[in-house]
Amino acid sequence: MILKIRSEDTGETREVRTDLEWLLRSSWSPDGRSLFVVGSDGKASMAIFRIDALTGQATLIVDSEPGANIKFIAPAKDGQSIYYTYFEFARNAAGS
Repeated sequence: MILKIRSEDTGETREVRTDLEWLLRSSWSPDGRSLFVVGSDGKASMAIFRIDALTGQATLIVDSEPGANIKFIAPAKDGQSIYYTYFEFARNAAGS
């Protein structure tokens, strides 16, 4: 997956290659050095990754269970935590 990052200062766009197979939602870290995304690296079904904006290195932060969905992500202003909404689709009770 290739990210395109455009500089607000110069208007220049650069490409950053990641090892992720796909990604959905994104949110910049407070320091602007990384991007948090919901995506998959082929091992995790749907997870939150931190992508280094210079190198494209993706680091797994939170993995989800199969059948679950991570909807929204928001890094804390101190850069030490990330908030997210997570829900599981209804499961049938055993024997139902």
